[in-house]
Amino acid sequence: MIASLKRKRAEQRYRRGPHSITDLNAPLLYLSPHDPFTIGDACEGVHVFGATGAGKTSGPGRALALSLLRSGMGGLVLCAKADEPQLWAQYAELAGRLDDLVMITPVSDGGRFTFNILDHEMHRGTAGGGHAANVVETLSVLAEIADAGSGAGGGKSGIGGGENGGFWECSRRTMTRHAVTILAASEGRIRLPDIRRLILTAPQDREEAADSQWQAESFCFAAIERASSAPITDDQRIDLEMAVEYFLMEFPALADKTRSIVVSSFTSMCDDLVRAPLRDLLCGTTTITPETAFEGKIIVVAMPVKQHGRVGRLVAGAWKHAFQQAAERRPPNTQSSPLRPAFLFADEYQHFITSTDREFQSTARSSRICTIAMSQNLPAYYAQIGGNDPRSVVDGLLGNLRTQILCANGDQATNRWAEETIARGWTTSISTSSSDHRGSGAGGAGGFGGGGGGGTGGRQTGTSSSRALEPKVLAETFTTLRTGGPHNSYMVDAIVFRAGRLWARSGAPHLRVTFDQGFGS
Repeated sequence: MIASLKRKRAEQRYRRGPHSITDLNAPLLYLSPHDPFTIGDACEGVHVFGATGAGKTSGPGRALALSLLRSGMGGLVLCAKADEPQLWAQYAELAGRLDDLVMITPVSDGGRFTFNILDHEMHRGTAGGGHAANVVETLSVLAEIADAGSGAGGGKSGIGGGENGGFWECSRRTMTRHAVTILAASEGRIRLPDIRRLILTAPQDREEAADSQWQAESFCFAAIERASSAPITDDQRIDLEMAVEYFLMEFPALADKTRSIVVSSFTSMCDDLVRAPLRDLLCGTTTITPETAFEGKIIVVAMPVKQHGRVGRLVAGAWKHAFQQAAERRPPNTQSSPLRPAFLFADEYQHFITSTDREFQSTARSSRICTIAMSQNLPAYYAQIGGNDPRSVVDGLLGNLRTQILCANGDQATNRWAEETIARGWTTSISTSSSDHRGSGAGGAGGFGGGGGGGTGGRQTGTSSSRALEPKVLAETFTTLRTGGPHNSYMVDAIVFRAGRLWARSGAPHLRVTFDQGFGS
């Protein structure tokens, strides 16, 4: 069954008004005439596996992208391959959504959209905003993204490792939190270059802290003076007093080696972010926020990892983290004030996975976020995550993406995983046996019956049955699926699996579906 529809019928189904997309039962596309894939299904997460050239992007990826856009949703798109920004521009044009398209590109290349992620966290108007600790946590997530890109293991960024790693990380967090507290009061906004400058101009001993020349030249001291005269609340004043005490008394009293390690760990962590183009894109002014995706904007981080490398991964990771945080902080969905769904879409998702994805996806339905993640195979995830136990991170994420779309694949580990995920079922085998029974011949020598007349003979048959658990879909099936292109009439085959749902066409949780690569054209 071809999942895509003719364009005229597709537009009738997909071009709905902004109110209808709040209905989780509304179909996004049809996998068969009686099997709609709904907005609610998408809000519970979708993952697509497919080898290079299997058609995962041009088949199910294209169908899902166009259905989301034609529904009226906004969302965030993370790009790994060089052609993805242009591909999404084509999708937006086909869906009549070019006016909603926002491309995040370097300012030096003419980009107009920038986002100060730390300042946004400090000054967001939702509950929990205004806490320096949350700004520090955001910075730590950015460090994790940078570590993942360099093969450092994908876990929380530590300092120095070993038994003392926790001490150094705690010390860095404390120093950063106090710097943020001072800058929030003195500057009215949080910029990472300012945090760095404040720390680097802090006094190195208590004698310097009292020195008039240091006080006249130090950005740290100037920020403290401005903060001290700023109109702030009583609670903010208490926090500020602790921050000032830290930089004028506790920080200068640290042993030189200790202070040097803590400071250098901070400067190395934020080195990428204080340089162009990240300094402008993530640490300057804010002209767009993730919340605009909830209003219908299609935000494409048009800095593909394959072109921009570590910088592209950091920009995409920062936007992804901020988008997920903003989604989780949305007000509860109510009948009188329903939440408008939005999507997070990423091909080659292994470049963007972080340790927080599993937790986010576990509540994505409540946040009305449709996560669409695609990758080639399981080893691609394991290699990217690294560390001692990448499997648990991947299994946790895939377990929370309820719909699996499995295209052609030659990777044995992925195909075995798919076979086991779709699970086994009882099958009954019937076997038939037959045997001849003949009497002994006359005059036969040595026969057990002795000499005598000829016996009678005949054929006896019997049947038996046995039950066994067998895979519903064999691993080898994924090596025979069509991969699109002219030799396959532009058709891409896939097995769609969704636990807890019996598809009408198959009567089982899995369904063989064909996606048309010309969908929407």
